Amino acid sequence: MGKKGTAMLLSLIFMGLGQLFTKFFLKGLILILIEIYVLISIPKILPILHGFSTLGTHVQSMNLTTMQMTKGDNSVILLFNGGLMWFVIAIFIVLYIVQIFDAGNCVKYLKEKGNPPLFWGYIKGFYDRNFTALFLIPAVIGIFSLIILPMILTVMIAFTNYSSPDHIPPHSLFQWVAFQNFQVLYQQLGTWGYTFINVFIWTLIFAICSTILNFVFGMILALLTTNKNIKFKGLWRGILILPYAVPGFVSIMVFNVGFSVGAPFQNICSGILIHLAHFGWMIWPVKTIGITAWYTHLTTVELTAPLMQSPLFAKLLILAVNTWLAMAWFMMLISGALTNVSESLYEAAEIDGATKSKQFRFITLPIVLYQTAPILVLSFAFNFNNFNIIYLLTGGGPLNASYRYAGHSDILLSWVYNLTVSQSQFAIASVIAIFIFVFIAIITLIMFLKTKMFKEEGMIQ
Repeated sequence: MGKKGTAMLLSLIFMGLGQLFTKFFLKGLILILIEIYVLISIPKILPILHGFSTLGTHVQSMNLTTMQMTKGDNSVILLFNGGLMWFVIAIFIVLYIVQIFDAGNCVKYLKEKGNPPLFWGYIKGFYDRNFTALFLIPAVIGIFSLIILPMILTVMIAFTNYSSPDHIPPHSLFQWVAFQNFQVLYQQLGTWGYTFINVFIWTLIFAICSTILNFVFGMILALLTTNKNIKFKGLWRGILILPYAVPGFVSIMVFNVGFSVGAPFQNICSGILIHLAHFGWMIWPVKTIGITAWYTHLTTVELTAPLMQSPLFAKLLILAVNTWLAMAWFMMLISGALTNVSESLYEAAEIDGATKSKQFRFITLPIVLYQTAPILVLSFAFNFNNFNIIYLLTGGGPLNASYRYAGHSDILLSWVYNLTVSQSQFAIASVIAIFIFVFIAIITLIMFLKTKMFKEEGMIQ
């Protein structure tokens, strides 16, 4: 066995021994202290891992004689501490493997340089080699604390029965249930499965329709405000950008109040339908919308039934308000893309006899789509999780008795909110959250690859 093999074997036996063997004393001493600390901490680590496996054995109780509360285990704390400990163990294992190969690199360094670096020379070399990584450490810590750790905790909760009313700490404990929550949610015959499928379908429809409507209306406004025959373009752009400039929650709340009973929007829409019905029009749409009171009292001047009691109307209103809020932003985005379209392309098309519609179809639309495709992907992902518009406008309503803790207009994320905040069904909510993450990640990745935004290729294929 050569010197390199000896150093690696020593590091395999105990961290840092290979570095000491090659006279890298500072590095070896640090690694030895790390392993000693880990060995000393084993009596504290084992109970944490045991608590993670059992999620608690002692339930909080009250002694009725002395009226003293006996503190029990908290499954949430045991789950969190155990998950964090397993993560630390994984980091230690990776560090152990890395230091074994580092011992071999130390031998290689001695063959090239002759002697190990001095203390300050080693510090300076380490700083120069890892300059970028050192400055990324705060960002990595922030990402881990605010994104990775909550995701890990969510995944772990999905494999437990952490839910109301029987498994809410500290008054009671919850246990591991493996894939039981996934089976319950994805069984179409059950209430959970039925709710999940219908809410998911509406979420998908909402995300797709919102993205398309935002793009279409943004394109129309952009074409109008860039048309050569339109005067005062700046004024029109300023007016049209107002819906985006006003805080979204303010606009949403205005529409929410406006469609309550007796409010202006409610009265205007009801009056229009009533007058159309007098001429025999709109009978089928009124029936389809689903408000029986509309059809039975179409001859009256006033309607007392709120429009948002209709599931279809509530969903159409959500799409309309969401389009109203986002189309101005798409108008500005597409207007910028249109400035990159060369006039020579249109001149050549006119010479070839192309009509305006063909110019739009074969010149304007492909170029705009190419430049805005990544934004459309991100817009789809945003709309798929657009909690604000649902919560502030309809609150997920109207209620649906056949759904489990969800309304007709709830999307997956608003359903998760109801499950966690209102119903304490954390386990099922975690399963849905995992599905949302996986679905959005896969769809976004596929669409990004389809748009070829990461490839250096021609503008139009």
